[in-house]
Amino acid sequence: MLRVTRPVHIQNALALYVAQAQRGYATTKKVIKAVDEKLTPPKRPLTAYLHFHKEFLNSLTPDEKTDIIATSKLVGEKWQKLTEADKKRYQEIAIKDREAYETKHKQFMDSLSADDFVKLAQIRKLSKAQGKTFPKFRDPNAPRKPMTSYVHFLKDKYSEVSAGSSNTEIFRKIAQEWREIPESSKKHYEQLAADDKLRYEREIKEYMQ
Repeated sequence: MLRVTRPVHIQNALALYVAQAQRGYATTKKVIKAVDEKLTPPKRPLTAYLHFHKEFLNSLTPDEKTDIIATSKLVGEKWQKLTEADKKRYQEIAIKDREAYETKHKQFMDSLSADDFVKLAQIRKLSKAQGKTFPKFRDPNAPRKPMTSYVHFLKDKYSEVSAGSSNTEIFRKIAQEWREIPESSKKHYEQLAADDKLRYEREIKEYMQ
């Protein structure tokens, strides 16, 4: 997502955002290809508006596409003038696009091994260092990460203070109680955290084999 700091840059940001959305993950494809073509995720689906934008651009001549900002502004104006019936056509295309993406995404996730998820994390880190974007993928079969002693305490106390309180108030009360309990009482939760860490180390070792 682009960070727009001045109003005059809004149209420039929109034009670049649209171009990136239409390309999907093209900006990171070279990075991925260098590792494994199998790890190229499916392109994200376009929204109804972006389908309209793409169709409109295809109807223009090369000369009419030279001013990206003016073109994006024109597309926005034309979209606003469409009737709900006309917009519905693009919305239906977007729905089908989303359904196709979800199918491909599931196939992509199901095809990945534990090593593939490690590689994807490395690709994401490399892409981020290069100022590029890449989605975060988490293996649903990966072991649950260990909880800290405080998180064990929070989990234990949450139900006691949750009735009729906001999340902010709940966490404030639990944090205060954690600071006030004696060190001897904390040892129980520290032991739970130590056991959880051993559990994670054992499971992650088996997972990576």
